Amino acid sequence: MSYPISATPTCFVEHTALAALSERVSQAGVKALLVGWGEYAKHLINLHPANVVAVCDPDKRYWGIKFRGVPLLSLNETVDANLIVVCEYKHVYEFLGAVTTKYSQVPFYIPPSLDYKPTWEIKPFEQELIYQELYKDTHDAPASMMSKEKVQFLLELMRLGLTFQGDVVEMGSWQGGSTWYMARLLSLLGEKRKLFAMDLFETHMMDPTATMCSDEIRRRLDAAYCNCEMVTGLVDDPNGLARIPGAICFAHIDLGPIIGAMEFVWERLSPGAPLLLDNYGHIQAPTWAFDKFFAAKGTRVTRLPWSEQGLVFKRH
Repeated sequence: MSYPISATPTCFVEHTALAALSERVSQAGVKALLVGWGEYAKHLINLHPANVVAVCDPDKRYWGIKFRGVPLLSLNETVDANLIVVCEYKHVYEFLGAVTTKYSQVPFYIPPSLDYKPTWEIKPFEQELIYQELYKDTHDAPASMMSKEKVQFLLELMRLGLTFQGDVVEMGSWQGGSTWYMARLLSLLGEKRKLFAMDLFETHMMDPTATMCSDEIRRRLDAAYCNCEMVTGLVDDPNGLARIPGAICFAHIDLGPIIGAMEFVWERLSPGAPLLLDNYGHIQAPTWAFDKFFAAKGTRVTRLPWSEQGLVFKRH
């Protein structure tokens, strides 16, 4: 089957990318294993059926199906291939790494761009499988005042924190937006440790604009992760803090410098573990109170140039 690449719809394929892929796969003697099932792979099979031996994709929904006789395989199945060809932008990073490890002697080809995005720059939040899974469900996430980029940084720090002993704590959860992302990621990672979400929630009578429905937040968090616990009250209330019995591997403080709360977190934080301050760059916080507190602990807040977040590591 042959047709001009210009005949393919540009809303689904980038013509320059498909042309580059087609030119590489069409070469004599090529036995191509395509990485990623989608429009590019389908067109390559249409155009060069004799040169494509299989398609490999991490999505188990596709395993075992065939298109024009070409099978779709899991990574556990191998074929005789002499070229790995990346056909999906989302698989340029993690899944490609897994495939090239499996086929360690086989060269791979990535076109300069896919889906109108350059492929030379890795984008983990689009190309790492666990984030792809996470973002399938974000329609169910509660409201958050944090930007997507800030939530992503939060998640990456939590993943670092999970290499240490202890539970995860968030102080100032509001409607549970950032908490939900942490909860969902903990579930996808197969974690069992506790995630404590602390706030006044629906009892926040001092703020007449408060919209934190405790029942809704609890239901959303329970659906996201079975080990999430809401702690209702002031974050420095000894009764609430007593519900966090052990070490903390990561803490997110989305409040001003509440000394009693920070002292509790710092005492329980595992050595080497990160602490993220979300309101560090807000003048209402105030920032210098954070600075004074951590200077007394023998450390300092790392200022992030792209947001008002501040990062602290407990060294010992």
